[in-house]
Amino acid sequence: MKKAIKLTTLILACVLFVGLQYADAQRRGEGKSETKEEDDTDYFDESGGFAHRLWYGGMLNFQLQGSNQGNALLMGISPMVGFKINDIFSIGPRAQLDYLVYYQPGPNQKFLLWGLGVFGRAKVYNRIFAHSEYAFEAVTYLSGEDDQRLESGTNFFLGGGYNSAVGAGGFGYEILILYNFLEDDDFDIPIEYRVGFTYNF
Repeated sequence: MKKAIKLTTLILACVLFVGLQYADAQRRGEGKSETKEEDDTDYFDESGGFAHRLWYGGMLNFQLQGSNQGNALLMGISPMVGFKINDIFSIGPRAQLDYLVYYQPGPNQKFLLWGLGVFGRAKVYNRIFAHSEYAFEAVTYLSGEDDQRLESGTNFFLGGGYNSAVGAGGFGYEILILYNFLEDDDFDIPIEYRVGFTYNF
């Protein structure tokens, strides 16, 4: 597991380094041609302030599960904000807040799941992108014998997805498939599927 963490950390560092080098090369190459200068000036124009480099996204979390022991209902939201380093790479924070109820014989079990993390993205080809994310997550027990007991842990996701938006601006939907390298529960599958929306991605 430690080798996987080191490998993914190295990959993240390389992606960030390449992104910064790419942005720096674009800035230094502005004077090579009038056409290139116009393109770069349009993208790196700071007249719009900090906000013109931001994109927004989020997910509405909803899940139903059934088993012989009972049923589970999960509802929540996961907002995120990305900062465009250049036209390929972006980084930003992501939050998660979910309410989970286990319906079972006897008292129902209720939980509050929340988390905070940071992510990095790279547009690979057309509408395909790579996604990495490191997050802290916690579970608070709201009912049952373990009232208000807190459990916490960290996750490291690496994977990719598809975004329907073409170019900057406008709304789009996205689908992600991520692998959690820090999943230590033998009964949980370390693969997570996400569906959400973005604006200005």
